[in-house]
Amino acid sequence: MRMALVVATAVVAGSCGQTAEVYLGCGPETCQGCCDGAGACVGVPTAANCGGNGRRCVTCTGAQQCSSAGACGDLGSAGGGAGGGAGTGGGTAGGNVTPCTAQTCASGCCVGTQCVLPAAQSQAECGTGGFTCTSCSSGFSCISGSCTTSGAGGGAGTAGGSGSGGGSGTGCTALTTTFSSDEQAGYTGASASLPAHADDVKFSGASTSTHRELVMELWFPSGGVSLPMTKDLSLDPNSDTCEICAFYAASCVSPLMCSQVYFGVAGTAAITHATRSTSTGSFDATLSNARFVEWDVMANAPVPGGSCFTLGSATFAGSW
Repeated sequence: MRMALVVATAVVAGSCGQTAEVYLGCGPETCQGCCDGAGACVGVPTAANCGGNGRRCVTCTGAQQCSSAGACGDLGSAGGGAGGGAGTGGGTAGGNVTPCTAQTCASGCCVGTQCVLPAAQSQAECGTGGFTCTSCSSGFSCISGSCTTSGAGGGAGTAGGSGSGGGSGTGCTALTTTFSSDEQAGYTGASASLPAHADDVKFSGASTSTHRELVMELWFPSGGVSLPMTKDLSLDPNSDTCEICAFYAASCVSPLMCSQVYFGVAGTAAITHATRSTSTGSFDATLSNARFVEWDVMANAPVPGGSCFTLGSATFAGSW
C-alpha cells in the first residue's frame, strides 16, 4: 500500500483487560515478502504464508509449494543424473513456474500463479495490478477489474468548509460529515521506498479527539507532473498505483491514525496547485461525485461485504 497519510490501526486486548493499538506497517514499502494476518512481514515465504511485494500472505493448496518469487504452484521435483568421466553432474529442477506479479499481470489479478484478465473476471474474482483477486461485495459487480456499484454517487451538497455530503448512489450512504476549514498539508520528497508526494488532510473536528478525515494525495513520478491536472478516479482504483488518491477515514484517534479506511474508487479529482517544497507551500484541489469503498489496506482491495459512501464535493486549500 502506497498510502502515505492514512495508517490503518487495529485494537487488541491486553493481558489486564486494557487495549493497545497495533499499527499495521507491513506493506510494499516495508516488506519484500508477504504480510500475515497479524500484520507481520514474512520475509521468507512458505507454503503456509506465501506471497511477495508486501501483499497479504496466502496459503498454498494441496501439494503446491511457494516459489522464491512468492507464488504458489507445482514446482516439480529435482532431477538427477550421473556425469561421465571422473565427475558427476546434478540434474536441474523441473516444472518452472512463472509467478503472477504486477509485471506479468498488470491489467489483471492473480489466483495463485494464474493471471485472470478483466475479460475473464467475475464478482468472485476481480482486480488489477497483479494483486490477489478479491471477491466483490454484495451489490457490487466487477467492471474492468474494479468492484463497482450499479448506482452513481454524488449530489448537490459539498464537504468543503461547513458544507455536508451530497446524494447517495445505490448501495452507498451519503457522507454528511462536516469537515472544518482546519487542514494539514505538506510535501515529502522521494525516499528509497516512496516517490515524492504532496497531500492535504481535512478534519471533521479537533484532531486531538476521535474524528474523521478526508485526504487527497498527489504522487510525483520521477518525471514529475504537469498541473493543473484532472483525474477520473475510476480509471485507477488501486491505492498502490494511483497518481491522485482520495481517502475517507473514520475512528481516527490522532492525525492520520485511523481504524477505518475508505478508498476513492470513483469521482473526479482536480488539483490546480501543489508546491514541491518541504519548507513552505500550498495545496489546492477539488473532489466531486466521489465514491469511497471500505478498503483492506493489507490486501489493497475492497473489504468483502464492506460499506461505501458517496460525497458530492469537497474543496482542499491547505498550506504549510
